[in-house]
Amino acid sequence: LGLTRTLTAAQAEMANRWVNEWGFSAAMLQHAQTRTVEKCDKTNLNYMDKILEGWYGEGIRKPEQIPQLLDEDMPQQAITSAFRKYRK
Repeated sequence: LGLTRTLTAAQAEMANRWVNEWGFSAAMLQHAQTRTVEKCDKTNLNYMDKILEGWYGEGIRKPEQIPQLLDEDMPQQAITSAFRKYRK
């Protein structure tokens, strides 16, 4: 993820869940990070967790399954509601 600091215990637990429980590849993590940086202007692991949680819940496991136009596919109100607490 290109972080320059050590993960906290909670962040390490999140990363472990992404890879070992949900089975996401490095490519999927990169796509989630890219979308996070596009929205937050930085890597926000809580925001990224919500993206990956959504993909996991929808059965998205491969990069080619990721909706290419996420913001156009979802009404802005749904996006804002889903990520409101992570934009603070």
